[in-house]
Amino acid sequence: MNSTIRRASWRAFLTTAVIAMFGLGLSAPVHAQDPPDFKTSWGSKGTGNGQFESPFDLATDSGGNVYVTDVSLDRVQKFNKDGIFIKKWGISGEAADPLQEGHLLSAPMGISIDKSNRLVLGDAHNDRVKIQDTNGNLIKMWGGWTPNLLPGKFYVPRSVTQDPFGNIYVWDRWERIQRFTADGSFVLQWMMPDDFGLGGSGTNGASITSDPGGNIFATSCESNRVIKYSPLGFILDQWGTKGSGAGRFDCPKGISSDRKGNVYVVDGNNSRVQMFAPDHKFLTQWSSTGKPGGQFVAPHGIHVDGRDNVFITDTGTDKVHKFSFDPPLP
Repeated sequence: MNSTIRRASWRAFLTTAVIAMFGLGLSAPVHAQDPPDFKTSWGSKGTGNGQFESPFDLATDSGGNVYVTDVSLDRVQKFNKDGIFIKKWGISGEAADPLQEGHLLSAPMGISIDKSNRLVLGDAHNDRVKIQDTNGNLIKMWGGWTPNLLPGKFYVPRSVTQDPFGNIYVWDRWERIQRFTADGSFVLQWMMPDDFGLGGSGTNGASITSDPGGNIFATSCESNRVIKYSPLGFILDQWGTKGSGAGRFDCPKGISSDRKGNVYVVDGNNSRVQMFAPDHKFLTQWSSTGKPGGQFVAPHGIHVDGRDNVFITDTGTDKVHKFSFDPPLP
């Protein structure tokens, strides 16, 4: 009961504060959805099991296990839903020995997992895409470096996603998205807008995700916006500009979508996550001012699982943070 009173008092305080802000002529974002609650975090800087040097992207399988890529350590680590270490794989290096081909990783970045629990991995500095099982065994790989826009080849495949129909999408440094079938056969490709600003060092670049309808969303750190594409590459919507207000960004990085089509964007330099409805209406945000244990320093990758748990990598603290909505999303 005391907990209920404290919660009510805190909400009353927030309501009063918002009213006061408007009374002073200041603007405050209207939150149509409460932010999720912090649940747990794991990781620390190092090379041991469960440690990270540069946790980049992450994904979950149907059992709730979490897979995290580490760009600096050239490996993937697998954890259970509570962050308990299970296993790791990856041998640092570039393709040379055919017998080691399936195990070599060089700056693995994007990762995605389909309904059959197949991992799709962007092996960025080897310019390849790999399909693996949940134990790291190679199923298929394709790609190789290209000095031009040759289909099926890559120049630093940085972000990958899969739509609900099994199609695989890959963004690379040629500022394009390529679409493949579930077995890696090339289907089509499209270029990003000229002002999207995805070139340069590749440190910021873009991230992509798919919604339940198969539409593709891409972020751009340089142009501070999100673009929504049809599966054929036609622009359907876009939003964002530089700033710190609701719906504005300062170097958006990771992006993910939930089962309802809500879109979650890591707003890098603002050290927060913003949540939007399918029509890109602002819903809520949470940031480094959150509950103890869930603060961000340099959030990067994000993934929302089928249970609406939100997982975020933080390259500033070398941790993975887990959040959940309570009550659950309708």
